[in-house]
Amino acid sequence: MSFVTLLLVMGTRFSFGVFYSSMLAEMGWGRATTAGIFSVSMLVYAVVALGVGAAFDWLGPRRMFPWAAIFLALGFCLCSRITALWQFYLYYGVMVGIGFTALGFIPHV
Repeated sequence: MSFVTLLLVMGTRFSFGVFYSSMLAEMGWGRATTAGIFSVSMLVYAVVALGVGAAFDWLGPRRMFPWAAIFLALGFCLCSRITALWQFYLYYGVMVGIGFTALGFIPHV
């Protein structure tokens, strides 16, 4: 089960570059501001990592994995409805970043 979870989460995490040029063309945002979204996601990953590790120790993976998956899915669903850059920073940078942290390497290690 860990393999499948990591495959899906890390596959979506590092697929940002695949969609990057399409986002630039579709939305008309600048290259630096659009690339900053992935940077915010990685910063959120680093900041939330300690809390996620403690939450997994305290609550256990059976409780945390479903909530993390819901949070990640909600972030991606909201990303499909964005109309402004700040929404993308919030939904992908923060919400999806937290979901990546809670479903990524930290709980599996």
